[in-house]
Amino acid sequence: MQLYRSLVYRELKLTWKRMMILLVLSSILCGIILSIIGFVMQDEEFVEALSGILALVTAVASGGNNGIHKADINAGWKRYSYVLPVTSSQKALTDLMVKLIYIALFGMILVGTVLFTDYISGYNHVIYTVGNYLLFSGIALFLDTVYSGILLLASDRNSSRIIGIIASLTVIFLFSEFNTQLAGLSNKKYKYSLEELTHMMKTGKVMMIILMIFAFLCLLYYFVIRRVYERREA
Repeated sequence: MQLYRSLVYRELKLTWKRMMILLVLSSILCGIILSIIGFVMQDEEFVEALSGILALVTAVASGGNNGIHKADINAGWKRYSYVLPVTSSQKALTDLMVKLIYIALFGMILVGTVLFTDYISGYNHVIYTVGNYLLFSGIALFLDTVYSGILLLASDRNSSRIIGIIASLTVIFLFSEFNTQLAGLSNKKYKYSLEELTHMMKTGKVMMIILMIFAFLCLLYYFVIRRVYERREA
């Protein structure tokens, strides 16, 4: 336990400035959305749209790349860590734990904002917004899995630049494909299905499905990062 505490503390110390900036920006966005909802609280669909946007932004900020892997590669810590009595599983689990800490932190800000908007608007969007947040966080985590999995193949600052570009292009390609598929849902053929989906997102069953998807993506992140660490050790 002491080992994990030290590893988590090290990563939090290296990433907290970047994440706090994102947290402040997210908090400002929360304030702006609260102000907007104060004027349009009679329109439930618009309130739902604002809640979804807030969930998306906070999820990308918390579940996206936090810069720890690139910083460690550039500083030479990753190479040095292979001679330490730390296994690849422990390093991968530490990376995941730090991810979950930030996701939980941003999630608490989001839930607090949604509870207040529900109070002033009279609606109930907590389950809907949290479900969207976990879903978007899972997507951001998946994209970071791809990015970090490729980036960790680098061994020093020079190689990290080239591999970082490859990783970024891969993530951009995957994101564009996701947007293309999502755009297809905006066709009239799927309009009724989207309306149904909005209502389904407020149910406990869908929330459980989202939780399972999120848990699966967390496990995927752990196993991919662990495998890359093992490959580097070899």
